[in-house]
Amino acid sequence: MKKIICGQFKQETNRYSPGLSNEKTYREREYIWDADAIKTHFTGTKTEIGAFLDVLDSCEHCELLPVMALNAYPGPVTAQCIWNQVAERLLEAIDTQPHIDGVLLALHGAMVTEE
Repeated sequence: MKKIICGQFKQETNRYSPGLSNEKTYREREYIWDADAIKTHFTGTKTEIGAFLDVLDSCEHCELLPVMALNAYPGPVTAQCIWNQVAERLLEAIDTQPHIDGVLLALHGAMVTEE
């Protein structure tokens, strides 16, 4: 059985916007840390994670392990503590599995963090 971790971390950053995109900012759109909640929210949607779920959940030789799904509306840079939470969660998910065959991440290339 192939074990594949998946997650999402997206935001369109505007460095000229004052302030920080923090937990409240992400909660306004998508801030999901529970695997079952991620599956419920994204299954059947025309999104990256929706595609991961639709394709890999139908594969009898694959186990998809969703770990987080965060997406903020366009705004200021992302607070470093949010980035740290995402990185820690992803690394923890990898470290707690005896074997991982892959990691699928839905990212946005224009995100900027404080550091």
